[in-house]
Amino acid sequence: MKRKIRSLISVLLVLVVILSGCAKSESVPKTEYYVNDYYGGSVASYEDASVVANHSNNNAKSDELNDTNISKIIVSANVSMESHNLDETLVSIKEYVDKYNGYIQSSSVSNHSYRGYDRYCEMTVRVPAESFDDFYTAAQQVGNVTDSSIKTDDITQQYYDTQSRLESLRMQEERVKEFYKQAKTISELLEIEQRLSEIQSEIAAKEVTMANYELLTSYSTVTFLIYEVTEYTPTEQGFFTQLWDVMKDSFFSFGEFLAELLFFLIYSFWYIVLIVAVILIVKFLNKKYHFLTFKKRNKRKEKLENETLE
Repeated sequence: MKRKIRSLISVLLVLVVILSGCAKSESVPKTEYYVNDYYGGSVASYEDASVVANHSNNNAKSDELNDTNISKIIVSANVSMESHNLDETLVSIKEYVDKYNGYIQSSSVSNHSYRGYDRYCEMTVRVPAESFDDFYTAAQQVGNVTDSSIKTDDITQQYYDTQSRLESLRMQEERVKEFYKQAKTISELLEIEQRLSEIQSEIAAKEVTMANYELLTSYSTVTFLIYEVTEYTPTEQGFFTQLWDVMKDSFFSFGEFLAELLFFLIYSFWYIVLIVAVILIVKFLNKKYHFLTFKKRNKRKEKLENETLE
């Protein structure tokens, strides 16, 4: 009888466990959020709406990138050239800059000799990207080009990723503003305001990044280093010519080092005099101290000897 009762109790416990598990599974609601829904008891709904907006917007931007396939490339170039007349060369370059609707970002002219050159100028120019090839070719005709290089940086992926993120943030901003209007409690208002402030800060940062990308890709940069010389350097140089140029550059570098050292010594003259004077005074005092100490020791020694004789 007891065994039957125990068996019956065991079966009842198993049934209770199974039924409670089913009840729990039925009590868990499906979490579905829609962009236009707002549940007053939870602020999480607007965050999920943002996720939906992110997903749809990213897909749209990916399709746009695939369809347009417009590359975003930063182009920069460096040109080293020689000129018989630096002023005329600069005027010619400025004329080309105006012709191709560019502008001079910076320019500096040195009237001091530099490594055998009478004068030299460093100029940075920015021209519209679509006019870069024409300007680059034309500008090299105004002097004897000794070195030139072009560098490109493809930022297409970064550009469209940033653009996609910016559009997504703007969609989130609109959704959160709608949720803000429907908020019912102070805590909800504060949480939504905090989230809105974060989104707007991100939008501002992305807008600055996009503006920089636009500026860098819409205009190309060309940096000129122009030396004024009496004779042009041959474009093709033999071994001994190159060796002579290296030795000449080394000689001028050493001369510049000596000149800088001389200027430093002249500038620091009174500091050096002061330091030398301090050293001499310290040596004199040290010598005087040792002399007086030695003299005192001799007197003590003589005194002891006299006392011993007595």
